[in-house]
Formats: sequence, structure tokens, C-alpha cells
Amino acid sequence: MSIFSINSPLYRGMDKLVRIVYLGVLWFVFSLPVITVGASFVALYEVVFEMADNRDCYIFRSFFCSFKTNLRQGIVAGDIGIVLIFLVGFNAMFYMVQEGFGVEKVCFTIWLAVVSVVVLWLFPVMAKFSNTIGGHIRMAAILAIKKPLWSIVFAVLHVMAWVLCATYFYFPLIFAMGIVCFLEGCVCNKVFEDMIKRGEIVKE
Repeated sequence: MSIFSINSPLYRGMDKLVRIVYLGVLWFVFSLPVITVGASFVALYEVVFEMADNRDCYIFRSFFCSFKTNLRQGIVAGDIGIVLIFLVGFNAMFYMVQEGFGVEKVCFTIWLAVVSVVVLWLFPVMAKFSNTIGGHIRMAAILAIKKPLWSIVFAVLHVMAWVLCATYFYFPLIFAMGIVCFLEGCVCNKVFEDMIKRGEIVKE
């Protein structure tokens, strides 16, 4: 079989990469109002879950339908996450620039890490399950605690993406975030399915 055949691993890999980049572009465009970033993340992860399950899907149609369906919850959850990260991060930065060791410096740094990790789990949870915003947040917090290794990996991937974009301006955020969220979404999909099979969580 030729490596350029549509059934070859190279072709399938390139096709998936193009889809991931396209997802990153959609996420970026639909996040431009900023307040819709939460709904955009949920839509991105929902399409990723379909791709991870090898389901045929039209990227734009699936993304837009999910974005429209989760718009209200996504806006609220996204805004809550942004506000919390900003407030805790601002306080952490305020104490970090102070000289010497301080309890506040340690506390706010830990709080920033905890809040950020919970937010990272929040949008995949919203894409996979039906619940109230409070229920989604509780599930995201539980997953952040029960899956500490993956929580650290997700945090590192997102930090690397933002550092890469801040350092190399020719490496657009849409490419980094699309790839990072795809990798994270594939892991989350596997984690969710395993927990559903064990009866730890129920998919509605």
C-alpha cells in the first residue's frame, strides 16, 4: 500500500492533524468575545471526544451545534474560571514580588494551582456529561484530586503552550491550544470511559 494512499497511516495522521488545526482555529474565532471562551472550550472537547471514539463528524457542524447548546452554561462557567484565576493569580503575583518568605505567598500559589487544575478538568467534564454548573465544578474538583498525575500533565501542557506562544510570536496560539486540548481530550475521554465502566460516575 502506497504511503500516499487515503488508507495509509501517513494520510490518516495528516488528516487528523489538519482537523486538529481546524479545531484550534474554530476555538480561537469563537473565543474572540472572551466571555464565550468557556462555550468554545466545551465545543472543542466535544468534537475531540467524537474523534477519539473514531466517530465520523463534520468538524464545523459538530463544533457549532455544541457551542450553541452549551453557550449559556459555557459563558457562566468560563467567566467564573477566568475571574477566579485572575483574582487568585493577581494576589499570588502581588505576594511573589515581595521580598522574603511569606505564608501568603505559599497559600496563594497553591490556590492558583488548585483553581487552574479544576478549571482544566471543568470543560472536558461539561463536554461529556449533563449536569448543573455546580455539579460540573464538583466533578472537576473530584477528578483533579483523584487524578493528580494527569492534572499535573495537563497543567504543564497548557503552561508550555502559553510560554511557547509568548516566546515565539510566529507560533500562533490556535496551533498550540488545538494540539494541547486534543491530547488532553483524548486522555479525559479514556479516563471518563474507565470510570463509567467501573460505576464511579454515571453518564446521563
